[in-house]
Amino acid sequence: MRGRRDNWAGMDCVLVEGDRPPDFAVLLCHGYGAPATDLVDLAPALADCDHSLADVGYVFPAGVMSLAEEGLEGGRAWWPIDMYELMEAIQFGRMRDLRQMCPPELPELRQRMVALVAEVEKQWHLPAGRVVIGGFSQGAMLTTAVALQEDIELAGVAAISGTLLCEHQWREAAAKKKGLQVFQSHGRVDPILPYANAEALRDLLLETEQQVEFLPFQGQHEIPRAIVERLAAWLSVRRGG
Repeated sequence: MRGRRDNWAGMDCVLVEGDRPPDFAVLLCHGYGAPATDLVDLAPALADCDHSLADVGYVFPAGVMSLAEEGLEGGRAWWPIDMYELMEAIQFGRMRDLRQMCPPELPELRQRMVALVAEVEKQWHLPAGRVVIGGFSQGAMLTTAVALQEDIELAGVAAISGTLLCEHQWREAAAKKKGLQVFQSHGRVDPILPYANAEALRDLLLETEQQVEFLPFQGQHEIPRAIVERLAAWLSVRRGG
């Protein structure tokens, strides 16, 4: 597999491809404060778990916000968060319930993701039905919003350590969607995005008749090897391998 940088749909991306033209694509968005390269190692890790995934095209876009002024050189984000409130919640063990929060940046970000999927279709000659979108933490929230709220037929969405946002809007949109293929994982002792809110997202998806593979693990805000292995298996099914 080989990596390169390019600008697709006005977004700086890291692209990872195999030796043959991709017949399937995976678009993964990083979490708050990470660089675009944060999830790139997942491409060879997934291929190591399932060799057929070496022929998949991977897209890792950089968040639209630079966090250099916040002291995170190279760090990016999709929308701002209150770091003081987050640190205080972690320090005092207070559960952050974000279910009613709807970042005002989300509608525009959803459109940018739709444009990026269209660029994947154009560059790799693939329909959206051969594209999985997903991400970690904030990236998982963004791509879940896209999969539920945008009129786009994707191969699925992989929400790794994400959470439930915009509950009313997501429930209303999900009720019209039905059958969306969802991979969801979450640590039972996640101090940043509480496990209970991941369960709430799972329940919303199941109640609206989405197809959910929910994988809890005994860990924190992370992607353990066991989850990578299960994600590889899920992607292989979506690809048809």
